[in-house]
Amino acid sequence: MNHRAKLLILAAMAAALTLPGHANAQKLPYGDSGSAKGDASDGGEGSSDAKPVRQGRAGKKVSITPYIEAAQVATAQLSPVHDTLTYTTLAAGVDLSVHGRNTLAAASLRYERRIGYGKSASGDVISGVARVSAAVVPHTLTIEGGALATRTRIDGSGSAISGSPLGNGSSAQLYSLYAGPTLTTHAGDAAINGTYRIGYTKVGTDRGIVTTPGGPAVDVFDHSVAQDAQLHAGVRAGEVLPVGLGFGAGFYQEDISNLDQRIRDINLRADVTLPVSSDVALVGGLGYEKVQVSSRDALRDSLGNPVIG
Repeated sequence: MNHRAKLLILAAMAAALTLPGHANAQKLPYGDSGSAKGDASDGGEGSSDAKPVRQGRAGKKVSITPYIEAAQVATAQLSPVHDTLTYTTLAAGVDLSVHGRNTLAAASLRYERRIGYGKSASGDVISGVARVSAAVVPHTLTIEGGALATRTRIDGSGSAISGSPLGNGSSAQLYSLYAGPTLTTHAGDAAINGTYRIGYTKVGTDRGIVTTPGGPAVDVFDHSVAQDAQLHAGVRAGEVLPVGLGFGAGFYQEDISNLDQRIRDINLRADVTLPVSSDVALVGGLGYEKVQVSSRDALRDSLGNPVIG
């Protein structure tokens, strides 16, 4: 895999917005704003791990769930070097959710202490994630936003961000924000759904990544801006034709600071749904996708080798 491919893989993983890297219990369970039920059970908050729930002002339901965890973990790395490490994790955190008539908000804060044995490194991890949505037009138009802040580890090859304690990778801080609207409406018999999201991701390392033994430390990723738009329209079987019809289009673009990299993906798809029974349907589709990846060339020395720094 060449260096550019590694950069693109890292950027794509870093731009996975609002997903905590390795916090198993850190989650944001809630449904859509302005839901028909309008209660805590709509969106998973009625489960046993979402208590206690109290009634707040203006009919808001508030759920605060503290937790503690302990785990003993064994991790094996098979390639390129075989290694097995064990470590203990102790964690504490709190999940908070507020469910209003047309607004929903959730936040999660987690502290984890990792105790390594042998070659396994010890350390602390603090991560927080928050999400909020508001129904501008109930059941039709919703605005959503979220943020993530966490400390994670970049492996020695510089190819991915990981919570794994294997290797001597550099630690990193990851910050991410996103926002955008969601549309759900109808035009006659056709159901129309659309989303747009724009996000910003920043990775700050306490030191650069050493890609070769004894080589200089380099930064393989700094920040990126990602945009994602999806639009789909369709009718159910029996409303217009005996079969269901659907058509969708999508657009994704990410602009990465390192070497002005850009990833652009445009796709179109048409679907036909044939009901076989009340529980089974056959779906066939035809699509088109165009992906473009571009960047400016790296600075090179008199021998034509890239200048690393």
